[in-house]
Amino acid sequence: GFTPQEIIIPSFVFRKEANATAGLDVVIINKQDLTDVTGEVFAMKIHAPDVTGDLFSSSRKVQVLLYANGIQNITSSIITIEQGKHYTLEFSFGGNNEVMAVLVDATTQEQLDSVKITKTNARDMGGLF
Repeated sequence: GFTPQEIIIPSFVFRKEANATAGLDVVIINKQDLTDVTGEVFAMKIHAPDVTGDLFSSSRKVQVLLYANGIQNITSSIITIEQGKHYTLEFSFGGNNEVMAVLVDATTQEQLDSVKITKTNARDMGGLF
């Protein structure tokens, strides 16, 4: 025969209802410039607004993930962003014509912002006109 301990299987469901504390809001501010990039190297500018809040929203550790053809290609180092500051990160296309940059929280891997970066075939005229 069976005992109740042998036939009853507990079922647990874990869900994330909401963030316990809201972190510092970090965004990519030059999305328009990244739609048509000339050359192999591009610069992504990220910014954290200057807000007065609690101690937990004064800084945040972020990381940029670059995807090419749906596959993660490059991972940046972890950067500590402080409120009210601008940061510039430079990357290379690595032989691709289009990459997707995703800004994530380094601790929770929560997606903060993203942008599609396209390389243009137009030549840089270097101020000839």
